[in-house]
Amino acid sequence: MTREHVISAAALHEAFGEPVRNVLSAEFLGEKILIDHEQCLKDVCDSCNPKLSPYDAAGSRLVSELVNGNSAHPITVTFTIYTLGWLIKTHLNFIRLIKDRELNQAYPVRQRIKSCLISGLPIPTSYYALYAEGWEDNGKFWNAESDKKIQFINYRSIRFKTQRIVLSNLRVRNLDTILLIPSDEDYKRFEKRVQLVIDEIYATWGFAFQKIDIASMLKNKKLVVNKLLTADEIMKLIRR
Repeated sequence: MTREHVISAAALHEAFGEPVRNVLSAEFLGEKILIDHEQCLKDVCDSCNPKLSPYDAAGSRLVSELVNGNSAHPITVTFTIYTLGWLIKTHLNFIRLIKDRELNQAYPVRQRIKSCLISGLPIPTSYYALYAEGWEDNGKFWNAESDKKIQFINYRSIRFKTQRIVLSNLRVRNLDTILLIPSDEDYKRFEKRVQLVIDEIYATWGFAFQKIDIASMLKNKKLVVNKLLTADEIMKLIRR
């Protein structure tokens, strides 16, 4: 077995330099905010890890686009099958770190998802749902000198018991994404259950995430996020 960074080292170095100088917040850290932290997993087989390198390179390019002045609306970034794979892989890495608090067990992930990632093949879209929202870049939120700066990377998850869905929420700078998979690996009525979760998110918190059309995105090799959380909405969210 070998180590793998939860967020690939290449992406971290692209965002924060080398050595890494970052600020990370995530639910599995409790209330702590860690400085210069590179979370790792230690359960990746020796032969599998090198096969994930194309995803890490794509993730580094994505972070570079977000860092280097991508403040226009709508957010538009290059997105290939490897960028998508990096994003899904990163979400799943975080899901592997967290547990169902009631059962104290890791959430199961369909083996075919893992196999597709290792083989460089498209993951069937029936196995997951991906949504995104942009955060308005007001020139202060990710400015190290600003007193209004916020974390570059933030992660949290929610298990929706009734719908048996685990929602993984990862924000990298101004690109906020959610990945939804069954919390029990049961895909019966999965699409309907996902929609009920999305409806609940909007009714409870007012978030209006945009569903990503995977086929169109990969055809155009571009992710366009029209949904935008304004600076005022972001400040209200931070103060909660």
